[in-house]
Amino acid sequence: MPRGWLVAQLPRQNRSVTSVSDVPPPPQFESREAFRAFKSDVEFWKPYIDITVADNGLTLRSGEVEAGFNSTYPTFIAGDLVIKFLGHLNAWRQVYDAERTALERVAADPDIPGPELLGHGFLLGDLDTGWAWLATRRMPGQALWRLLPDRALHERIAIALAEILPRIHALPPQDIPEIADWTAIDLTSANRNSSLPEHLVEQVPDYVRTLGPPDPAFINADIVANHVYVEGGNLTGILDWGDAVITDRHVELIQIYRDTLRCDRALFRTFLEVSQWPVGPDFPRKALGYALCRQGLRRIQNQGGGDVFEPIAEAYPLERIATLDELAEILFDVWSPASDSGSQ
Repeated sequence: MPRGWLVAQLPRQNRSVTSVSDVPPPPQFESREAFRAFKSDVEFWKPYIDITVADNGLTLRSGEVEAGFNSTYPTFIAGDLVIKFLGHLNAWRQVYDAERTALERVAADPDIPGPELLGHGFLLGDLDTGWAWLATRRMPGQALWRLLPDRALHERIAIALAEILPRIHALPPQDIPEIADWTAIDLTSANRNSSLPEHLVEQVPDYVRTLGPPDPAFINADIVANHVYVEGGNLTGILDWGDAVITDRHVELIQIYRDTLRCDRALFRTFLEVSQWPVGPDFPRKALGYALCRQGLRRIQNQGGGDVFEPIAEAYPLERIATLDELAEILFDVWSPASDSGSQ
């Protein structure tokens, strides 16, 4: 058996635990493959869930614990309680601090529907374990992607998000990570790991270098259909604030455009209008330029993976698009009828 999989030999526990002595040692994964293999393993994580609940005055209702869908970190749901464990990846401490702080800021604005933070800390109460945890109250409803296609619903949620976004961008920036200079990051390598063809990837450094002064704001940076919750046709919550960052507000747009709005240009136009987004002549260039930066965000967090251009590559013939400027006009000049041909 490869050494990287030895974590599988940690003792399994089919009972609730009530003291630290009942818990196996903090998990240590010797490879990213091992981490991913056990990330959503409820049986493996159940002892840590139980001790975290018992030691921190939380309530775990009887019933099955289920793993969160497509989460970066081990995340588990039991009744109305959600527990996320953050560790192993190099940026886990930064993500923990950012999400905890962001949830506290969101809670101070009743018009931003975010998860209620019920508790946070370090696994077994010890920073040296290399793991932290966050407990939140489960948001009502379902992830938006489970309810599509429903054009009327999609438009209603797009408008609701657009109305909320300016409040998110106005949240206090203190103690949130900041990225002021994207040119210091290897965006070429990051975008080479996307669906962009090589001839466009080679243009990335010069393109980003000429974006002009940033327009910084507090951004969530990951408003995707899996993080937008809906019940009864209404927006009930925006989940997952671990990518929160202070940077140019245009970094926010690519995840909304390509995932939440499914590259629907008409919906995106409505979203921009309702949010009163500051659209100038250089908007398409900024929207694409900061999409290239968003592709680099996971590299900063050392999480790997992720491709913000994957659905775009399915909708448009990227190999036949000569320049990034041309791609910017096709994707983000949403007021131009001539560009509506590649997607909805």
